Amino acid sequence: TYLFLYEMFGFFWIVAFVIAVQLFVTCCATCLWYFGGHGSDQGEGDKPHGVMISVKWAFRFHLGSLAWGSFIIAVVTMIRVVFEYCVYQYEKMNGENIIFKIVTCCIRCYLKCLDCCVKFMNKNAYIQIALHNSSFCLAARESFWIMAGNARRFTAVGITGSILTFLGKGVITMASVFLTVVIIQEGFEDDIKQPAIPAVIVALFAYMISSVFLSVYDFSALTILHCFCLDES
Repeated sequence: TYLFLYEMFGFFWIVAFVIAVQLFVTCCATCLWYFGGHGSDQGEGDKPHGVMISVKWAFRFHLGSLAWGSFIIAVVTMIRVVFEYCVYQYEKMNGENIIFKIVTCCIRCYLKCLDCCVKFMNKNAYIQIALHNSSFCLAARESFWIMAGNARRFTAVGITGSILTFLGKGVITMASVFLTVVIIQEGFEDDIKQPAIPAVIVALFAYMISSVFLSVYDFSALTILHCFCLDES
């Protein structure tokens, strides 16, 4: 049992670390584009590619900070998993209990809020690490004060980004489903009688792929806002 819990925690940590590296590379490449023109038409030439620089900085200078941030996320995720397991075992042994369900819902809500707050602070901390070359804790503090001083800007960018991401996912998914149905009806009319099943499969893949790509743009917009606030100050 202890070995299983140990391996589960290691799995959560590895997944969180991979996501942390991806976020850092994205925000670092965005910062290099904003301040140095890496990746733009004016910045091409003898300059090394921004993504390669970001990967180098991530593994050479900031591996500990990324590991520490992903460790915090893994701890919170592990707490949520253990809590859900304890709830499942209690309900299996004692059956329905309205008081227990109310308490469980409250604790589950608190843990979800904690998980969202930790992930949100980690994202902003990675941006500050890329900007200032600072440690994780110092970067988290700097990001907190920047967001507190520019609350309206961050709120506006967050709401706008959420709306555009939602619309983008919907448009890409619906366009993919529409094209799938058209192709099936025009090219495979005699072979496929139910286009709904492949259309649903295409919709799932289109939604997942669009979520991955649009999350990069959403995080890049947040990074640009951090860069703008630093440039303005």
